Amino acid sequence: MSELEIYQKQGFGNSSGMGQHPALLIVDFVNGFADPDQFGGGNIGEAIENTRGLLAAARTLDLPVA
Repeated sequence: MSELEIYQKQGFGNSSGMGQHPALLIVDFVNGFADPDQFGGGNIGEAIENTRGLLAAARTLDLPVA
């Protein structure tokens, strides 16, 4: 079986919807990653901006955020 067939058989890439109790969990935005003054930090600006959009959408929908 090819990798693509395995991927399709497992259902990856399919729409899963929001479920009955959706929530947003934000992980790993700590100073060591986000602060450019920290060694190795500050190179995730695009991820931070995208997460801000997700956070705003979750709050608009009154979803739990952790």
